[in-house]
Amino acid sequence: MNREEILKAAQNSGEVNDEYERSVSRKGISYAVMAAMIIVVAMCLAEIFIKKSVDYGKFVIVFAMSSIMDIYEGRIENNKKSMRNGIVTGIIAVVFLGVYIGALIK
Repeated sequence: MNREEILKAAQNSGEVNDEYERSVSRKGISYAVMAAMIIVVAMCLAEIFIKKSVDYGKFVIVFAMSSIMDIYEGRIENNKKSMRNGIVTGIIAVVFLGVYIGALIK
């Protein structure tokens, strides 16, 4: 192999590694959002049983994060399922935002 062939092979292998790193990063972020959702649900259940009330602002934050992540992934990868999931979770975030604001106004 001459120098140019080695350079070309190294550049091509770098692209594969970059895609792998992006995939791992995306999967890690997805797991983080799922963990945040589980923690928020646990916190809200504790609030329901202890304080007899719920802070819906936590749900707004988690569902908005999930929505933005899915919409971004759907747009970048042209993935309709991710885009649909992002829109649905975005609508859920807006509903919880309305409930949260309603609870503040009371």
